Amino acid sequence: MEEVSEDGVAVLSWSAPEGALVEVQQAADAEFSEAETRYAGGDPGTVVTGLPEGDHYFRIRRSPDGGWSPPLRVRVQFVARWKLYLLMGLGGAVACGTVGAILFGHARTRREGGRA
Repeated sequence: MEEVSEDGVAVLSWSAPEGALVEVQQAADAEFSEAETRYAGGDPGTVVTGLPEGDHYFRIRRSPDGGWSPPLRVRVQFVARWKLYLLMGLGGAVACGTVGAILFGHARTRREGGRA
């Protein structure tokens, strides 16, 4: 299973019997060779933030002796830089156009003596 995140956030949720404790692990590979526990408790979900760009793997088990779920791959893929620069450039152009229109209107109003 795979999810894509464009902001470095993974929202994980699961169903478990009330009062059941779960453990969520994260690793950089599907084999979980260097797994890190990201959550342990009785809540039905957790949010992991600050993930860098790339693939991240998560798995869950009923704690302490349940079997692990199949891994979930979360691919963090931020907005492409060219898209970011294009949007920033367009925003700058709109801002400059707006300021120019305001200044032009102000100058024209002053020239006409404030008449509508």
